[in-house]
Amino acid sequence: MRSAPERLHSLDAFRAFALLLGVCLHAAMAFIVPSTEWAVGAPQTATVPALFAYYVHCFRMEAFFLLAGFFAHVVIGRRGLSAFLRDRALRIALVFVVVLYPMKVVLSACWVSGGLHTGAIRLPPEVASLPLWQLALGGPAQESWPRINLTHLWFLYYLIVVTALFQAGHRLVSWLLRPEHAARRLAHAAYHRVGCSWFAPVALAVALIPLLRAMKSSNIDTPDAGFAWHWPVLTLYGLFFALGWVLQRHQDLLPSLARRWSIYLPLSLLIGLISAVGTGARIAGGAWALEHASALHLATAAGTSLTMCLAVAGWLGLFVRFFNHPRAWVRYLADSSYWIYLVHLPLVVGLQVWFAHGGWPWWIQWPLINAISFTMLLSSYHFFVRTTWIGAWLNGRRALPLPLPLYASTTPRPIAAD
Repeated sequence: MRSAPERLHSLDAFRAFALLLGVCLHAAMAFIVPSTEWAVGAPQTATVPALFAYYVHCFRMEAFFLLAGFFAHVVIGRRGLSAFLRDRALRIALVFVVVLYPMKVVLSACWVSGGLHTGAIRLPPEVASLPLWQLALGGPAQESWPRINLTHLWFLYYLIVVTALFQAGHRLVSWLLRPEHAARRLAHAAYHRVGCSWFAPVALAVALIPLLRAMKSSNIDTPDAGFAWHWPVLTLYGLFFALGWVLQRHQDLLPSLARRWSIYLPLSLLIGLISAVGTGARIAGGAWALEHASALHLATAAGTSLTMCLAVAGWLGLFVRFFNHPRAWVRYLADSSYWIYLVHLPLVVGLQVWFAHGGWPWWIQWPLINAISFTMLLSSYHFFVRTTWIGAWLNGRRALPLPLPLYASTTPRPIAAD
């Protein structure tokens, strides 16, 4: 009997890292944007949280969709398309449908509470005396299709759309061009040749600059405003999904990324810092920025694109280099990351609203919000999700009791599939 393939521990860890960074990113928002754009906001942008948020936002979801494409290819190759579609329908589409409305109501309560505290929300006398839960129900009730706010769960909706469109396109290409067709062989050869070169992230970044220029914001847009497709974002994530799909056939490229992570990662940090400063100047406006608006837009789009591609390559290489063998604590975080990202936002925003009453500086609030959030989220996963039907639903299996010690590591194994 054929043995089950080993997990790709490095990519598992990288996927968890990308999701868990989202908790820290959302925890930073209260110190970056005004209260008109978040439940509670900052009268003045805090530099460190802003730089962190800019850099993380440049690459986090691109990495997630790259890995989604990679693992989609793995699962289809192992279990077939029908089993893959059933699995994604259960673990992604159904989760999105079930969780979206309750999430909107809870977040509405957080936003109302924060808005009342900051003065960003002023209620008319006839509703001011209503309890918070009734006010929270009123928020989603005022929305109309298709402009329904998707909250942070937009990533599930776009993952559903990207997966469906890619599979339809892939079936069409497979029907038109057989595997032995010269065009397909040439495309794979070009992917491998470019992927082996050190300048691959730079070449990809240059190709993606037009997409970044098409964004409405100064970074990569967040398409949470409704079900209508945001075409630049959909195209960007679709391309990374496709790159991940093809990467699964060219896993020999992973060691080259592991060798170059120490080049790509520092470059991404440096270019990200420069690009963030330019983006800040563009947002602030001023005579010079207005006079050179077009050139500044192009420069920040190029900087964001370079940061994005170098960061994806650098962090991926780092995880392949240092996490390519099983560790119990990494596996635990990988298993918990989906649950944590799904439910984290009400807790994070609730803590932001609560801390806003104290008037503490950001360098106290932000670490405390992160520490409390992760403690509570990991505890909820451990006691209420991991070995229950919820864990089986989200992760496709019911987890076994934790191995002890949690920091144990077994003998390293070769790269194989998740």
